[in-house]
Amino acid sequence: MEKSDQNPSPMKQVAGAPFRAWRGLLTVISLGLIRLRNQIRKLRRLQIDYVVLPIEGPLPERAAPPRGFIERRLPFPQPSESLQQLNGRFQKIADADNVRGVLLIFRGLQTGLATLQNLRLSILRLRESGKQVVVFTPYLDLRHYYVATAADRIIVPSGSQFEVLGLHAEAVFLKDALQQVGLQIEVVQISPYKTGLDTLQHANMTPEFREQLEWLLDDQFDMITADMAYGRSMSQEQMQVLIDEAPFAAQTAWEKGLIDDIAYEDELSYLLADVTSTEGEKPVKNNGQASKLSNPEPEGQEPRHEAAGVKTSVRLSSWAESH
Repeated sequence: MEKSDQNPSPMKQVAGAPFRAWRGLLTVISLGLIRLRNQIRKLRRLQIDYVVLPIEGPLPERAAPPRGFIERRLPFPQPSESLQQLNGRFQKIADADNVRGVLLIFRGLQTGLATLQNLRLSILRLRESGKQVVVFTPYLDLRHYYVATAADRIIVPSGSQFEVLGLHAEAVFLKDALQQVGLQIEVVQISPYKTGLDTLQHANMTPEFREQLEWLLDDQFDMITADMAYGRSMSQEQMQVLIDEAPFAAQTAWEKGLIDDIAYEDELSYLLADVTSTEGEKPVKNNGQASKLSNPEPEGQEPRHEAAGVKTSVRLSSWAESH
């Protein structure tokens, strides 16, 4: 009688190992896809008050090309988020029915006026779609405040300084430096206003050079102050007077209507909540003196509001959590 082989041979076990590995991998992938599907369904039903988007860096116009296999394994810094990517996120937020608005947190913008104008227009388009835009910024210089005035609401921490001080320009003249190394530039200038090579031809700023520079600065300042005044619902003359009086502390900026609220970043979820009375009155935002959360509750406790029936906090979701 032939004896049956109860235990498979080592060769058979080795031959079946790849099949078992593939079967296990497919099982893991299937479970992951099911979990992902369930999370997507859950997020679609989830009501999100504000999507939090940090904004920082130079904000290039276009996204950087994808990195290659070797580049991804080298310790290079992550590429900066582009304006193109940010506009794509804004569009998805505008199309989302379960999102109330967006909370932009400025981490330090390092970009020029043209990009600031594009970012400002993107914020205005998002507002036109019916979404509320809130900006939290510890910086109140010209660059950050110009963009922030496109939002519905500006929130700053108590230690911020309003430092919108106007525009300035500098020019470096190299005539004397070039002479020290034996060089001299000869220029045939057909008009005193053709100042393209003045920095090499002269040692100081000519009256025509200064006139053109001041004209450009005046034009930019007029455009910037007009936009900021419109965003803060005041006249351009009022905005220019406030800039002439700057700098001043966040408290003074709030009193003059330049910002809406004073709070720290960890207080935003409570500050952005609707305040609704028990009698069913129209929701009232935490504007004015009540918005200044200078005395937060002890750790682990939510801030208390005097009005009954108040929504004490809102749901703030990062971009990764909401998509």
